[in-house]
Amino acid sequence: MVAAYSSTALARAGTHVVSALVIVVGIALLGRESGDEAFMAIVFGAAWLMGFVVAQRSGQLVRLTGDNRDLADRLASATAVLAEAEDRRRRGGVAPAPADLAVLTGRELEVARAVASGMSNAEIAQHLVISEWTVKTHVASILRKLRLRDRTQVVVAAYESGLVRPAAPPEGATADD
Repeated sequence: MVAAYSSTALARAGTHVVSALVIVVGIALLGRESGDEAFMAIVFGAAWLMGFVVAQRSGQLVRLTGDNRDLADRLASATAVLAEAEDRRRRGGVAPAPADLAVLTGRELEVARAVASGMSNAEIAQHLVISEWTVKTHVASILRKLRLRDRTQVVVAAYESGLVRPAAPPEGATADD
């Protein structure tokens, strides 16, 4: 009953997509070390629901974040870290080997950077002046060459390899921000 209530409450928060995502990420961060399988099932159910809501309301997410992509970038980073932490937990705590980006072409490296920056296929296509189909082909090639499962792992590999560096906090920002 708790899972159903949580899902319903989060569904109502669909009009506040960013706030609801922050709630789910916060719940996951607080509960990931608990080892309580029922609690984690609730969290992952909420995360699935939020993924569905975000897919349905992605235009609203873009409007809410506007030109300031900071919050969207933080959410993407937190989601990537949580996904990798869950993968490591399933594998018994073994961290994946760093990706060898030397196997990628120059264009694939550009696409990997763009994926890591949070760009959609359409945005990457426009930025690199190539077709969206070509972007999809490059992403598939990156996944295959680096033996990754999804775009989230591309983001993690890009950061771990140094291809992309985290942005410096805004001047005057504190740890509490």
